[in-house]
Amino acid sequence: MTKGLKSLLTPWTSQFTNLQQELANVSTIFDNLDKATSQIQDQLKDLDRDIGADVSQQTMETLDKFNKKVSDLLSFQKELAQFKLTAGQITATINQMTDLVNTVIDAASAPMTVDALIQMAMRGDLKDIADIVKLLKVATDLPDLIRQLQSSLPSVADFITNFGQKSQQIRDALAEILAQDISGLEAKAKARVSSIQALFQGQVVSVVDKISATFSTASKLLTTLPIGRGGVSVDIKVASYQRWSFISMDMPCLRTDHLKFRLGGFTRSVPYPEFYRCPYSEKIPWPNHHIPYIAIKFT
Repeated sequence: MTKGLKSLLTPWTSQFTNLQQELANVSTIFDNLDKATSQIQDQLKDLDRDIGADVSQQTMETLDKFNKKVSDLLSFQKELAQFKLTAGQITATINQMTDLVNTVIDAASAPMTVDALIQMAMRGDLKDIADIVKLLKVATDLPDLIRQLQSSLPSVADFITNFGQKSQQIRDALAEILAQDISGLEAKAKARVSSIQALFQGQVVSVVDKISATFSTASKLLTTLPIGRGGVSVDIKVASYQRWSFISMDMPCLRTDHLKFRLGGFTRSVPYPEFYRCPYSEKIPWPNHHIPYIAIKFT
């Protein structure tokens, strides 16, 4: 039973560890994004200064659209940067969740002692075979663990969901910047905007891809945890089954034979016992076997 509980709970700690690793990358990713967009903002200042106001109406309108798209991306970036602060709090929550699971795993390893069983019987608490399971600390710790995890999980799930939504906004804004048609720009403005687009393509795309990959991985890790899918029930039950053994052996068997003889013209038949070897088989039932267990059901 304890082995089964460990096999259930141990993967949870692995999932939490993987989540922590993904969130640990958030700070580095944002630093890289800040570095990349900082250089681009310098280029935009140079663009405004070099182009000036002496340009065609078409060029001015195209530049306004382009600047608006870049401004939107930078705005989304600032909003996303707030997750850098929240990530530390979420990591601490995941640490607490990991500690909770490890506590229950340790409880599952605690052996059931004979003294505890005797004390339970003397108190009159041993009324059913299923009551034996209550001696295992994990039987009482497990429901509390799941309730605590389910109360902590929403904050982690909300963080990942909001992170994903904001990262998608940046991804969409980046796609619009790269898709901006600059064919109608005057030569000098066209060269400047093309250079800025190249910076986005060369320095920002890879960082945004990393942000999306982090969200995707974290989201998948979260969905693999059964505790986040709904309700859970923990019941103590008893499985009973019959056992038996088949035996087969040679046994001494008895049969009656007759011996005939003649004497003085008379014939006489005298019965006598004859022993011989004969096979014998039998199904021998054993007492019913009862195994208490903890039933965990996720719905």
